[in-house]
Amino acid sequence: MDGTEKPALADSPDMRALHDSEAFAVGYHAFVWGYPYVKGMLLRHGAMHPRTANHAPLNTMHYYTTLARPGFHDFTPTVEALMNVGWVDLSQGPVLFDIPDIDDRYWSVVLVDAVGDAACYLGSRQGSAPGAYALVPLGWGGALPAGVTAIPVRSRFSLLLLRTLVRPEVAGDLDRSVALHAAMVLRPLDPAARVPEIAAEAPVASARPDTPLFHTLDFFARLNQALDEGGVMPGEEGVVAQFAGFGIGPGLTFAPEALSEAQRAGLLRGMQAAHQRIAAELRLGAVTLGGWQFNYDVGAYGHRYMTRATAALFGFGAMIPEETLYVVTTQDCAGAPLDGTGRYAITFAPGQLPPVRAFWSITVYTRPANQLVANAIDRYSVSSQTPGLIKDADGTLRIALQHARPEDPVEAANWLPLPDGAFWLILRTYVPEAPLLERAYTPPPVVRLNGSH
Repeated sequence: MDGTEKPALADSPDMRALHDSEAFAVGYHAFVWGYPYVKGMLLRHGAMHPRTANHAPLNTMHYYTTLARPGFHDFTPTVEALMNVGWVDLSQGPVLFDIPDIDDRYWSVVLVDAVGDAACYLGSRQGSAPGAYALVPLGWGGALPAGVTAIPVRSRFSLLLLRTLVRPEVAGDLDRSVALHAAMVLRPLDPAARVPEIAAEAPVASARPDTPLFHTLDFFARLNQALDEGGVMPGEEGVVAQFAGFGIGPGLTFAPEALSEAQRAGLLRGMQAAHQRIAAELRLGAVTLGGWQFNYDVGAYGHRYMTRATAALFGFGAMIPEETLYVVTTQDCAGAPLDGTGRYAITFAPGQLPPVRAFWSITVYTRPANQLVANAIDRYSVSSQTPGLIKDADGTLRIALQHARPEDPVEAANWLPLPDGAFWLILRTYVPEAPLLERAYTPPPVVRLNGSH
């Protein structure tokens, strides 16, 4: 021995670097995998809270009587369809619901599980019949009433979304849609079933992507809470087991004070990198045509956790492409980020409107909050249902996107108002036809015009 003391292995720079690297990997992968669990839990808690506008206890529907407006949802809503929501808890057995006889219009019932996987079980696309249905937990061995159709569900909590197109050209159609939705009632098969509640004095949860929870180590404690409340999705037990050494997982306590400084720093860097990567996946994981990103892999994710997290970040409960193909862009055709300080145009040539069997819409959302844009004319989208749009003599439709009202009367008629900052666009195509599904249709580019608004 030469008498020179060497640092303990646990305190050596090499070991601190290893701790940091390992924690970075855990933070990254746990955030990507766990983001939908936390987002779903926060949305559920917000909907259950007595002080929120869309409050409804578990296993009941919240009935909206208006179309979506700014502040309407924590996630990106459809503007043209009346949407009703109900959070379901199957811990006490099946939950029944009824579908009324819906007239000749687009409608869909989508069940979204705890991590955002959606299946379009019922709707006009399938020609679904009215009747009684039951959401049934996996492994349940009881008997349903006669005439009730069973729908198996693989998570304790799920979100039921009912969408019905409101036709502006039909007088009183919103009231008719409201009446149709009121006929859909959620109810437990067991009348004695009791479900959790949230006290009125509890803080109101926010699932917005800019909430601090998604940017601090508190996220992992809330992930544990989500797993304790709803469990781990079948087949994902091996994923979460990799995080147990950091106190992340069902039945565990996440205690950052018990971790080393290097571990805490690595976890934080990992989740920050994951958040950036999830946001980038909107472009990187999509098929790009004409500057638009086509998302063909949403709605049913399997083990594609990055895609699942991206869908949860930019919304929750995306439908499968056959029901709704989501086409998005955050950039103009030159690759510059969309910003309301500029003026833009989208020009549909004659016969080149999106080919759909139901309807299409282009909706503006703010970034990063993903909210509708309040404006003087209460127009949040332009769609196949928008009244008053003016086409050229040859059938060309030119949509004007800018913050201030255009002076030209035709542009004013076709105006889609923008925020005064960053935004993005979703082109929704409800029941898309083959050219959309087969990548044979490209929407016109978003062209930035010279000058500002």
